[in-house]
Formats: sequence, C-alpha cells, structure tokens
Amino acid sequence: QDKVPRGGRTSTGANAPFIPGRTDEAIARVGETARARRTGRAGDCGTSLRPRQPRKAGATSGRNQAREEAASAVYGLARLKGLLDYTDDGRVVLDVGGVGYLVFCSNRTIADLAAPGSPVTLEIETQVREDQIALYGFRDVSERDWFRLLITVQGVGARVALAILSVLPPKDLARAIAAGDKALITRADGVGPKLATRILSELRDKAPAPETGHGFSAAGGATADDPAARTVEGDAVSALVNLGYGRSEAYGAVARAASRLGDGAGVELLIRDGLKELST
Repeated sequence: QDKVPRGGRTSTGANAPFIPGRTDEAIARVGETARARRTGRAGDCGTSLRPRQPRKAGATSGRNQAREEAASAVYGLARLKGLLDYTDDGRVVLDVGGVGYLVFCSNRTIADLAAPGSPVTLEIETQVREDQIALYGFRDVSERDWFRLLITVQGVGARVALAILSVLPPKDLARAIAAGDKALITRADGVGPKLATRILSELRDKAPAPETGHGFSAAGGATADDPAARTVEGDAVSALVNLGYGRSEAYGAVARAASRLGDGAGVELLIRDGLKELST
C-alpha cells in the first residue's frame, strides 16, 4: 500500500509532482495544463498561457505617443501672430484663430506689448520636456537668439535666461559680455557672481555681434542708432585694431571706456582710455 504523505498527496514517480487524491481526473488535468504551457494555448483551463510578445522596436505606450504627437504639433512653431488675450507675471496668452497659446516672455517683452485685444506677433522657441511642452516668445529674432545662446551656459535655464533678458535688452547684453561687466549680469534675478562669471567666460567667444546700443557693433561696423556715436566709437575700435589688438578685446576696452566716460567722449579720449584698459 502506497504511503500517503502529509496533506493527502502522493507521487506518481520519483520526479513527478504531487497530485491531490491521485485520481484519473486530476492526472488528466495536470497533463492538459502541461500541454497548454508547452503549446501556448490554455485549452480548458480558461486562461491564456501564451507568452507575452516582446514590444517592437520604437513602439511607445499610448501616453508617450500622445506626448510625442502633441510635441510634434508645436515643435515646428517659429512665430505666432494673433490677438493678445491677457498678460500675467512672465507669461501671456495669445489667441490664434480661436486657440489660446500660453507663452512665457521676458518682462521687457511683456511691457512692450499693446493692450489686450490688440494684434501681437511673437517669435517662438519651443522646449519639450518630460512633463510639459513650453513656448517662449520674443519681440524680435535678436532676443530669441540671445535666449538660445544663454541656455547653453551650464546653470542657465529658461527662467534665468528670461530674467536676464528682462533687465538687459540684446544690445546691452552684448555690450556687457564684451566688456566683462559682471555687475550688469547680476542685476537679473537668480544670477549670482559665480553664475555671472560663468556666463561671461562661456559666451565671450560665442556671442554674436549685434548692435550694442553704444553706436557700433562687436565687429566694428556701423549701426543705425546714432551716426555721430557710430563714427566716434567705431573709429576708436578700428584704431586699437590697427595698433595690433584683437577686435574683440579692442571692442571690450572701448565699451568700458565709453561706459565710464559717457556718450560725449571723443575718439582720442576713447583711444587713450581704451589703451589704459588694455594695459591693465
């Protein structure tokens, strides 16, 4: 007589599983389950045992796919033209064909906008993150390009870049970087001395040559702001370049001299003061 183990289970062989009651019905059910596992079909078990199919390469979940589709819908935006719905602290809502776009802007850009209901055109930069898609708006391409340049600096995100552009328009920002004026950069919220130094260091050679607001560009060319100032300061830069100094360092020296001496300084005074800057 076979010995029945504790729990009423017996073995049909040395390596066979225990089968309750050792009845033919139980044996048949176990065999059927085993065949189902091998073939991937549930049979009479009522539950599919088909192995899970691997996800195809590039396949995304429904949530990620929805996010990607939403991103692609706005990622190509370069400009928005519509009616100003309302403005808030650091952002505006622009009504474009009945669709309201939430756009983050610098305080200076918002201050330049007309009253709600007026037509507005904004240059757009889109940032796609894991948790949101953000639109940033600018009054002109120059401000947008400076935003793109600022966020390349480690520690400068979109919020800090907008804070900098809120206190320094592009022409003044270009001048501050060329002159190495850390005090001007630290006027922005969220920018301390260390970050300002990093901005000046990383952007000194990357910064474009827009109009600086002091009458000449970083390339030494003329601007349309003030013909008289353009001649004075542009000639001072050219003179220093002719003396063997690099154009960027000559520009920075003249920019610092012009800031200290004021707009009425002549060419000779700017050259003399610029030389002092370069010799220190």
